[in-house]
Amino acid sequence: MKMDDVCSKVIEILDAYLDDVEWNGIGHDVDLAEQGMDSMMFIQVVVDIEAQFGIEIPDEYLLAEKMNTIDNITDIVLELLDRNI
Repeated sequence: MKMDDVCSKVIEILDAYLDDVEWNGIGHDVDLAEQGMDSMMFIQVVVDIEAQFGIEIPDEYLLAEKMNTIDNITDIVLELLDRNI
């Protein structure tokens, strides 16, 4: 799966929880907590990402500091998809 495809799907998932964010207006390196992401949303986003991509995100990645931007989430998903091939 291409990076752009993964990134688009990640943004779709985030948009379901952070509906006041103008995704085209922010960089992919902006901290999601600054956009309103709280710990409950984070958990829901992780569950949705795992379901969407058919992956399981290992515990070492399940820290808000590691999955705090669109770029970080996209990189983790791509890495996990590569491992599953």
